[in-house]
Amino acid sequence: MQRNIMVSRAAGVLAAWVALPLAAHVPFLEEADYTPEKPYVVHDVDNSKSIHAQIGAPGDVDVYLIQIDRPTRIFTKTDIPWCEQYQSFGVTYALAGPGLPAPSLPLPVALPDGHGAMVVRAGDLGSRPDWVEPFSGRKMWLGPEYALNEAPPGSYQMIVWNEEGKTGDYIAVIGEAEIFNAPEIRQVVATSPKLKNGANLMVDCDPTVAEPVRPNFGRPQLTTRR
Repeated sequence: MQRNIMVSRAAGVLAAWVALPLAAHVPFLEEADYTPEKPYVVHDVDNSKSIHAQIGAPGDVDVYLIQIDRPTRIFTKTDIPWCEQYQSFGVTYALAGPGLPAPSLPLPVALPDGHGAMVVRAGDLGSRPDWVEPFSGRKMWLGPEYALNEAPPGSYQMIVWNEEGKTGDYIAVIGEAEIFNAPEIRQVVATSPKLKNGANLMVDCDPTVAEPVRPNFGRPQLTTRR
């Protein structure tokens, strides 16, 4: 009898999770510096993910490696944690790959022959919109985004840096599809408490403004803009 009650309660909790409507990214924390020599390897460019990372030292450059074997839309953007220390902090990023035009400004890393890049700058930091990340209840400033439609097969890089040599936290967003299979669910469950506790931040800041919300694990979604 007691086991049946426990199973029933567990089923009820799962049903409540599935019933909640939500669009959010699968969160990851930067576990090691993503250098040009040892980049973060993106295994699924379609599924939405947010990598909470850092420009940890002046001149630091983070690189995310995206390899595709079919024509694919590559969606990228960057956000900044909503902290007082980051009111004047932003990052520049470039999506580099085969056949793209020459970059509009010098990049901090050399590109392979035949590769160009689209550069996305932080823009006006005083007029950035904000958004609450539902898994942690934490607020962030939304940064610019760029999508490359029907990117041909090949190797691409998302290159992130700060042009002024400042240090700070940022979130790299790659992909759009809101799909929660078993690996994504495990990642959400493992990482969300760390985000809520500020494990992703270099500075003393608590941008929590809402209670965390459970993701809609039951219904894949495709969201192009927050």
